[in-house]
Amino acid sequence: MAFRSRLRHARKAALLLGAAAALVTSALVSTGGAPARAAGTGPCDIYGNAGTPCVAAHSTTRALYGSYNGPLYQVRRASNGATANISPLSAGGVANAAAQDSFCAGTSASAATTARVPPAPSTKA
Repeated sequence: MAFRSRLRHARKAALLLGAAAALVTSALVSTGGAPARAAGTGPCDIYGNAGTPCVAAHSTTRALYGSYNGPLYQVRRASNGATANISPLSAGGVANAAAQDSFCAGTSASAATTARVPPAPSTKA
């Protein structure tokens, strides 16, 4: 009798695991695996739209305002001390990693500074 009880529990566990795997798979397939994001909207745009200032924010991986296209950070080559500004691929986008890789090829490099992005102009009257 104990054997049948264990077998029944094992079947239930297998069914639950299969159902969980099916749910996860369908969720990933239906969403494409990527979170939704409004085009041209950065994190600081979202704060601004809510009337909350975005202060003391910086990012070396992407622009924080959808319209920002200036430098995100500066890298310094160890071999000769030269520096290069790394900007987004496009306004509001991710950092141009290829530009950094090209500049730092054959030597080591480090982030010299992060850009000081001015706050977006206030739209409040």
